[in-house]
Amino acid sequence: MATIQKQIQVGGVSIQEAKTINADSELGAGGNVTVPKAWGASLTTRTSDTAGTLTMDDAGHTITTGDLIDLYWATGQARQGTVGTVSGTSVPFTGMTGDVLPAAASDITGTVPKKIDFDLTGDDCDLLCCGCNAAKAIVVWAGADSVEDYARDLESGGAWFWYKDEGEVNPIAGDVVTFAFLSHADEANAQNVLVGAAYS
Repeated sequence: MATIQKQIQVGGVSIQEAKTINADSELGAGGNVTVPKAWGASLTTRTSDTAGTLTMDDAGHTITTGDLIDLYWATGQARQGTVGTVSGTSVPFTGMTGDVLPAAASDITGTVPKKIDFDLTGDDCDLLCCGCNAAKAIVVWAGADSVEDYARDLESGGAWFWYKDEGEVNPIAGDVVTFAFLSHADEANAQNVLVGAAYS
């Protein structure tokens, strides 16, 4: 069983709603999963709207050749790019999905998303949710091939949820989810990016 609570306060009026989702099973992750800090960089080369090269601020960054990479900047974010051959602080990447990359020389944050097991048959899903309390974040749900089935961008302190009776189409209908990829934009601290589901 899962519970959704919503509260709106406006003009001296307080409106509340509580919803119970009855399901056979639940999945939850993030509270005990540490998603490492992100790394500051500059977009030294902008090859296209989806590709370029970062120059990392710290030579001790942990991004390596062949990694997936998520990117954050002041006005946008993009995900699931592929890192090319890393050389010191130079990190090339291609194939980003999401917002168009900012102008060359823009400050940008790069991070390798944390991959966790998240076994879920989309057609059985009654509730899907995610959130991050302290930073902008990205959550990607993917199949066994690690290719994105569905993704959500989160603002700092933001949360998102879908449940079967709200009138919206099930975002993972027809998919078999095997993994979730979690990242955030905090360059100073590791953070928890939270994901959960209920299914019958």
